[in-house]
Amino acid sequence: MKYDIVCSTKNLSTEEWLKMRTIGIGGSDASIIAGCNPYCSIFELWQEKRGEIPVKEEESEVIHFGKVLEDVVRKEFIQRTGLMVRKKNSILRSKEYPFMIADLDGVVSEFDGTYSIFEAKTAIEFKNNDWKNGEIPKAYQLQVQHYLAVTGFQKAYIAVLVGGNKFYWTEIYRDEQLIKMLVSMESHFWHCVREGEEPDVDAIGEMLNNTITQLISGAITIIGTVIIMFYTNWLLAIITILFVPLMLKAGGTIAGKSRKFYS
Repeated sequence: MKYDIVCSTKNLSTEEWLKMRTIGIGGSDASIIAGCNPYCSIFELWQEKRGEIPVKEEESEVIHFGKVLEDVVRKEFIQRTGLMVRKKNSILRSKEYPFMIADLDGVVSEFDGTYSIFEAKTAIEFKNNDWKNGEIPKAYQLQVQHYLAVTGFQKAYIAVLVGGNKFYWTEIYRDEQLIKMLVSMESHFWHCVREGEEPDVDAIGEMLNNTITQLISGAITIIGTVIIMFYTNWLLAIITILFVPLMLKAGGTIAGKSRKFYS
């Protein structure tokens, strides 16, 4: 097992649960550290983790009904997929990266005996375009990859109810490159929390840019290799183009590319 169970969340009060969020970096913190969360700044998160300001949970009708409908989304996912989902009801901590914690909506029991992460979401009708074409908002992508890093699982499912009458569910595969970026950024941020140093936004941004550069460089290398293969042996190049994507998909390395299912 790649993680330890810190505590059960079954009997935690809201205040106790919020306090537990300060023991490490959670999935919803990932997008804040990456600078793509419009609702909280990295400096405010740093203050919360250090106990300089109280940890607050946003209160709104949208958030309230998101919690109320979580079980509805879970049950609908089970009915449509035939997969079993059980609540974890625990705060998990990564053994390899102890500053990374997770509070999962559920764990999916796959037909092959393995386990995956389950996340239930709700969204207003205005956000339908963010989901209907198989796209997943960036903040949720980072949240899921954070959870995959903590658990060691290879896959996650996100199910969402949009506008109260549209249901989508999506698979996300583990993305080692993105996880590497998250670990690097979160490690730097947690060092700042422990040492009382204000987070260096420029340093974190540089880590993000370096990761993007590596991804682009890798893509250019692949394209260059294919061009050379066409020049030297066009038949081999065609066979490679046809079969490599299938091998990558079978191996679960299509991370970052999700697939949406309708019913």
